[in-house]
Amino acid sequence: MIIKINSGFTTKLGILTILLINITLNQLRAQERYGITLSNFGGINTATINPSFTVNSKTFLDVNFLTAGLTIENNFVFYHKNDFKFSELLRANPNLPTNEVRGEGLDYSLKYQNLTGLAYVEALGPSFSLNIGKHAGGLFTRTVAASSFVNVPQDLGVLLFEGIRYKPLYGKEISGQKINVDALGWSEIGLNYSYNYLSGYYNNWSVGINIKQLLGYSGAYLSADDLKLNVVNRDTVDITNILANIGYSLPINYGSNGYSRTKPLFLGKGIGLDFGFTFRRNLDFAPMGRVTRYCESYFQPYRYKLGVAVSGLGNIHFNKNTREHTFENRSALWENIDTTEFRNINDFFENLSSVFYGDPHSLPTEEDNMIVGLPTVLNLNADYQYFPNWYLSGMLVLPVKSSDYQLMFPKKALLGIRYETDDLEFNFSSSFFNFQKLHIGFFVRYKYFSIGTSKLESLVKATNLYGINLYFSIKFHLIKGYCLSLPPKHDCGRFQF
Repeated sequence: MIIKINSGFTTKLGILTILLINITLNQLRAQERYGITLSNFGGINTATINPSFTVNSKTFLDVNFLTAGLTIENNFVFYHKNDFKFSELLRANPNLPTNEVRGEGLDYSLKYQNLTGLAYVEALGPSFSLNIGKHAGGLFTRTVAASSFVNVPQDLGVLLFEGIRYKPLYGKEISGQKINVDALGWSEIGLNYSYNYLSGYYNNWSVGINIKQLLGYSGAYLSADDLKLNVVNRDTVDITNILANIGYSLPINYGSNGYSRTKPLFLGKGIGLDFGFTFRRNLDFAPMGRVTRYCESYFQPYRYKLGVAVSGLGNIHFNKNTREHTFENRSALWENIDTTEFRNINDFFENLSSVFYGDPHSLPTEEDNMIVGLPTVLNLNADYQYFPNWYLSGMLVLPVKSSDYQLMFPKKALLGIRYETDDLEFNFSSSFFNFQKLHIGFFVRYKYFSIGTSKLESLVKATNLYGINLYFSIKFHLIKGYCLSLPPKHDCGRFQF
């Protein structure tokens, strides 16, 4: 395969971003599932947002068979709502709209100066949680493929979309700082533990932790602390400065771009950590009778619940098939860029080495190891029961910088209203992506099956399509207060599956 620069991606950032993100996301064929994670019936699913939620769950035993979700979101590129058909996504070779006709199909917005985006595919496999008195524990398995970009300047986004022949950019300096593009594919096996460590009258305090073994399939990053360039004409770009690092560890042969059967399945490993706290103001005292079996435990209904958690601490240390390249305050007049072509990743970086260092083999390169961090976030949650079975919920998600190179989730605020019973549950919510774009969400659970979206407006074509979110869950659970061989000890408990 020969890739030409003038095919629409006119700088190394665009080419490498598309190539590495595609490789990473292709590790799966399939994190926004707030309907499940904020539910009192969420069980082990709630541990991913706040590890202390499991001991506060209405379930005594929760077994997750499969929970999966897809999220794509950005504030730049979109499909016009009348030109996109979701049915095309079900085809083996979907016929998606293109940008051939301006104002139709694939397009972009000039509303935001700093561009942000996220693609996230997640599958929570066989997992369970068990409540034993004041303690709860569980085990979960999860596979994730994700990519993100932050601080990409608008003019650079336009250049990547339009190509080098877009004359309105000629002679205009394009500059950006702290540009980060990251991609990571990994699986994890985790243990959850939560403990109700303090109960007094109506107040309840709990703490929880997740410890995870991380197994990395692939990882990549591009970090540009400074980038300045000027498009001179259709075949020349003047790069006045670039201070950047590029790293990747991928399951392919860099000389052919084909998947390598000789490479191990996991190219890196690491340890992950989540921890959280919950305060609950209950509506009544727990029953005074002696509980002879843990399944008889009583769920205390609450007036409100507050939670704070840090999720995604940790990183993956890749030490197989790794490459790290450094561009330290380099400049170059890149002529004939419109005819530049490369056949594989090695060709691409040899070309860059010739442009910036005058020789195809002079680019500073390390092959020992590299580290890519998980998407670390601070989660703040509030849940208020204003009427029996009716709840108002709110959440604030803030990204936390924990590694030099890491996935970065955008900021998000969410408000929702929820109706929740043993058999039926539904949730309407509104959320603000990066505190900029409003989305409407809907979630419904009937017994053991759940389905939801945080971008309902895109599914019904009420707005242009900047992204998509869909998730579902299949599981079964035993509710607190019910034991299989005896009738419910309390009216609030019964068996569901």
